[in-house]
Amino acid sequence: MYTIVSKDLGYRKLCARWVPKMLTDDHKTQRMASALTFLTHYHNEGEDFFKFIVNGDETWVLYDNPET
Repeated sequence: MYTIVSKDLGYRKLCARWVPKMLTDDHKTQRMASALTFLTHYHNEGEDFFKFIVNGDETWVLYDNPET
């Protein structure tokens, strides 16, 4: 997975860690199911599938614009 993400897709790590260190069995199962779903969609749709993936983080930004 690291080789595909870093070398083939050209992404790099911007965070000190990617996933929590201690995952429960339920978390591992959910992540595996999500990964298999993504791989299935990628296999069926090809590179166009990446256009529909939305990702984000938990950053909250307060934006206050009195003019609007």
